[in-house]
Amino acid sequence: AEGASGRTLSVKLTSRPMSRVRLIITTGTQIIVSPSEMFFSSTNYTEAQSLEVRAVDDVEVEEAEHFDSIRVQVESEDLGYQTLDILQVVRIAENDLSRTSKPIDRWG
Repeated sequence: AEGASGRTLSVKLTSRPMSRVRLIITTGTQIIVSPSEMFFSSTNYTEAQSLEVRAVDDVEVEEAEHFDSIRVQVESEDLGYQTLDILQVVRIAENDLSRTSKPIDRWG
């Protein structure tokens, strides 16, 4: 949700790479990630690294739920990792919606 502390994701590889693997993490304009790069090797590929993800707290009133994406591009000389490109859609809850409502007590 906008204005919230965000989420921490654990990222690791499922198979031992033959050479260093670099993850380049980019987003649209609605979310921020940190770090924007991660590196894995044959010695640390099973160790989870933390990725912080949070929604930008803007002043725009948008739909109650709106979306952005996280893209992970993978760079490596290891053929098993060269063709990977991951796109993950993220749902964001709007925090700028009016919290008041007017009761309807008369029709017509």
